[in-house]
Amino acid sequence: FQQGGAEPLDAWQQFLRGAQQTGQFRLINKEIEPTLWSYYTTNSIHRFYPEATTEKEQAINTPWWLMDAPAD
Repeated sequence: FQQGGAEPLDAWQQFLRGAQQTGQFRLINKEIEPTLWSYYTTNSIHRFYPEATTEKEQAINTPWWLMDAPAD
């Protein structure tokens, strides 16, 4: 469950892989490496906004604390 709203999975993966290549990020326990990367590459465990929707644009460009409360 993503508690903070939309998450830029591709951006996080690129950031972490780049940091890993430069030595700024390293995994001490190599056994968890497949699990870490599978989080960013396994689409079936995530929900995605449909392309080109106002909901997607809002989720990406508006912090959650500035969004309207969802209707009950």
